[in-house]
Amino acid sequence: MEKEYNRYYLYLYCTHFTNEAHLNWKALSSNRIIQGSLLPIRRRLKADMSVIKDKKEAIKALIKLISMDYFGSSRNKNLFIHLVQKILNHRRREFIHISLLSQEFQNCFEWSSNTQNDEVFQEVVKSANIYLLEKCVKPFIEKHFFSLAQRRSHGIDLIPRPVWQKFRDRVFHQMKLKKHIELNEAFAEMLPRGSLRLFPKENFSGYRPLISFFKKNETGKGFSSNRGKIS
Repeated sequence: MEKEYNRYYLYLYCTHFTNEAHLNWKALSSNRIIQGSLLPIRRRLKADMSVIKDKKEAIKALIKLISMDYFGSSRNKNLFIHLVQKILNHRRREFIHISLLSQEFQNCFEWSSNTQNDEVFQEVVKSANIYLLEKCVKPFIEKHFFSLAQRRSHGIDLIPRPVWQKFRDRVFHQMKLKKHIELNEAFAEMLPRGSLRLFPKENFSGYRPLISFFKKNETGKGFSSNRGKIS
């Protein structure tokens, strides 16, 4: 069985590697050249206001925002984009071996001129890639896509945010009209009754609601009744 520390998880909400990215950044923070390379990339991705309609457009935007100057060679760029494509097409709980974050990368990044020792370079490029993927690329993907786990498989659908927001608003409008849900300031002081998840049908023509109520909540019985009305 693959050991946990040899894995890099591809899914967007991985607390382990978000924390590790922070630790790696602290380890890299003494190198001002690396800081000068990574921080502008993070700022550009956070500030970018592009409207991304699909995964291909996301790749094009990332290639534009992370310049060739950073990678130093087409090979480094292609290896990194391959990692991004794996994230964009990942399945639930999918991971790759941690060595792929450093394996076959060339020592020609804009920050690597002073890193002559190959073993040191392998460690530094792994740390830089973890930081870049966790702190830059994954937040960029989350900004432009809504991640939805498929109900009957391990697949993950990345739905463009404008498409998801339009679908969500339409569904909530229908639910309010049918009085399946009530939005009232009086409910603000109440404990949450549970959670509602929406699964779009094909072409977003309809939806399947999945309602989970909190068993320890006193309003559980009433919420169970509402669930029966919507299902």
